[in-house]
Parts: sequence; C-alpha cells; structure tokens
Amino acid sequence: MYSNRKVVQAIAFGLLIFPGYGAANEQGQEGTEQKCPKLSFDEVRARYKPALSQIGEAQIDRAIFWERMKEIANANEVFRFKARKKNKATGEVTFVEKEVAFHKNVVNSEHRAVINAIFDRWEATGGGHPKHLALLLGTASRETCGSFLSSVGEACGCTRTCGKDEYKDAPYGKKDKCGRAYFGRGLVQLTKKINYENVGENLGIPLGDYPNLAYEQPFSIMMLVDGVKGRWYAGKPLKTYLNDEASNWVLARESVNPNSPNKAATGYLACRFYDAIQPAYKKTAPAQDPSLCMKLKNP
Repeated sequence: MYSNRKVVQAIAFGLLIFPGYGAANEQGQEGTEQKCPKLSFDEVRARYKPALSQIGEAQIDRAIFWERMKEIANANEVFRFKARKKNKATGEVTFVEKEVAFHKNVVNSEHRAVINAIFDRWEATGGGHPKHLALLLGTASRETCGSFLSSVGEACGCTRTCGKDEYKDAPYGKKDKCGRAYFGRGLVQLTKKINYENVGENLGIPLGDYPNLAYEQPFSIMMLVDGVKGRWYAGKPLKTYLNDEASNWVLARESVNPNSPNKAATGYLACRFYDAIQPAYKKTAPAQDPSLCMKLKNP
C-alpha cells in the first residue's frame, strides 16, 4: 500500500487533485460489488488539468545535448541483438535477431518538446545521476517506438495515437464490466489494473478508474520520471546498475520491466542518449567508452 505522503508530494509538484476522488473511491468499495465510475472521461479530463510548471536548477545544457544528438541520429547506426522468444503453445524457447536504430526525426521540434519536458521534470524533482536520465530517455524511446508520444498505446502497436479501448492479445488488455482495459499506455506503457491503481495513488489521480489519463502527456512524463526515480515499478535501485563506475545499461531495464526480452534494445538507446547527455551535463559526468553501446547483449 502506498502512503498518503506520496500523494501530498504529488500535490507539491503542481497537480490539481480530482474533486471528489476520495469519496468516489469509498463509494466504489462499499459492499462486494465494485461500482463503475459515474463521470465520463471527458468530464474528468475537463476537471483535471495537469501541469508541469515547476522549474528546477538547470543541469543539462540543451544546446550541447541537441547538437550531439544530431550527430548520433545522422550516424545511421543500427544496433542488432538476439532476443528470447517463447512459443506460448509448446513452451519452446528460441532466439531471434532484432535491430533498433535512432530515427533521424528524434531531433525535430515535436520530439525536442517532449524530451525537453522530460529534462524539465527531472530537474524539477532534484535531478540525479545523468546515467539515470539517459535510461529514462531510452525507456520512453523504446516504449513509444521512437515517437516519444504519450498517446501511443499497446493495443495499436506503433500508431501515433491509439483509439482502441481493448487489447485482446493479453488478459490485462480485455475490458472489464465498466469498459476499462489496462493495456500499455504512455511513455512507460503501464500495464495491469493493480499498477494503474498504485501509480494513480502515487500521483493522486483516479488512474484506476480512468486509465486513459495515462495518455495525457504531463501525467505520462510524471509516470516516467517520478515513477522510475521513486521505484514505483520493479527491481533494484538504478544506482545498482548505473553509477560513476558501472554502466550496466541492459540490466538497468529491470527498474521498469524486468520481464522484457528486449532489454538490450532499451540499453542501447539509453547508452547512446548518455553519449549526448554526458558532455551537456553541467556538473562532472563520467565518460564512457564510445564502443560500449554496440557491444551490449541480452543476459
């Protein structure tokens, strides 16, 4: 169970708490049968106006970062890795070769706006180790197919905006009696009802009742930055894998999705993002071997 202290922290970050949310929860818990929320999503969205207005100490020189990112994107580097694939019917495990690369449009204005907003949130919440910031960007890039759009949903694959309300390929993606489905949404592709409820409690929003709130960019950025920094998801602290001496980009993925068969892909993206963050970091940041990123492998 998450403490009320985290909800208070969320308020301090500039959130507007949903009027009547606590009362609605209590009402829904009466008796043995759960009641469906009465307000429509549009009504909730109209009342709920998320904001990321806090400004923290500037720790990343944006101009240096984007100049370096332009070089990385224009290098046309392709990272290939092997991933485990399990046959659901037979249980047989095989290995398939996959690849990932930076899209050149990672430096366009649309992507810049989202990445700069992630920087802003990271700085507003106290910053941290620059390698951890790189993992946040690698995670968001991988989970949204390189688009950095919070409107990406698992039910629609890599489509920029997901309009589907169900994902029948996974048990958690099927609609409940209230018409809600808890498939992956947003920059972290949050899945499963319990996770929506827990993250919603941390943010002080009715995410369990209205899962589409995860598509709202300010909330999605908080779910990424605050969630990974606050260990809302899984695994050991990031400093276990990423610190001044260690650059275990692949296993660091366990801080969000320990069951991912594509950890190497996220690790590669994070590693290359760090190559742009390191010279742009306004404090001392450890350098890394430029060849490291292409040597990464799945465990």
